[in-house]
Amino acid sequence: MEKYRTRAVALWILLSAGFALHCVADVLPIFWSVDVAVDASAQMPQAMLLFMMSLSFFVPAVGVLSLLYSDSRWTRAVNLVLAVAVMLFNFVHSAELGTLANWGQLAILPLMDVLGVLLVADSVRLCRAKEEGR
Repeated sequence: MEKYRTRAVALWILLSAGFALHCVADVLPIFWSVDVAVDASAQMPQAMLLFMMSLSFFVPAVGVLSLLYSDSRWTRAVNLVLAVAVMLFNFVHSAELGTLANWGQLAILPLMDVLGVLLVADSVRLCRAKEEGR
């Protein structure tokens, strides 16, 4: 069981790093003097900003904390639900690959999908291992 817990924590951390690199990939062209500014006349959608902050930090942090500080059935279930939600979000976001012109995004998103699948698999194994008494 500890093997699955350790791998799940590592996968949550890798997903957080992937979300961070996903954002950085949008601004990397600045180093080659490419304009990455968006139209300043548009208003920033506050709800989307909050959603992205929650997805990229809050959800992985809750996943890690649930694995490190509790061994209850409820926290393992929370971890699994969060893992499935992140995996589904990554799949939906990857479906937009055809509309992206940023090669950095094209390199990051498929790996994020793989990390999400591995996280869900280990989270399911963690739930089953505890129920079976392993």
